[in-house]
Amino acid sequence: MIAEGVYHATTRRIAEAASVNVATLHYHFANKEEILFSVLEGMASSYRVTLKSRFAKPQKLKDRIRDLPPFIFSEIESARRADGASGDDALRVAHPPRGAYGGRQGP
Repeated sequence: MIAEGVYHATTRRIAEAASVNVATLHYHFANKEEILFSVLEGMASSYRVTLKSRFAKPQKLKDRIRDLPPFIFSEIESARRADGASGDDALRVAHPPRGAYGGRQGP
């Protein structure tokens, strides 16, 4: 999905990447969207745990506002290094292909 984006991902390609057959994938997930939501749910859950542990102590609002962005960016950088993905890769995953909504094709 990182290489080609969510819009080009198919259940067959996801199954191949996960080294399972398509029938096994469909046994656990109804469709591609359910797979993606499951992945995002796991990521969000993990992130909430990390965020909760980092900001467990009470803090003044101005201090929390100051500390939160650097923390978030450091987490993003850590995830990129661990996955070998770049910022452009992360954007490509979520961005629809040109013309997906019948709009302007761009430059």
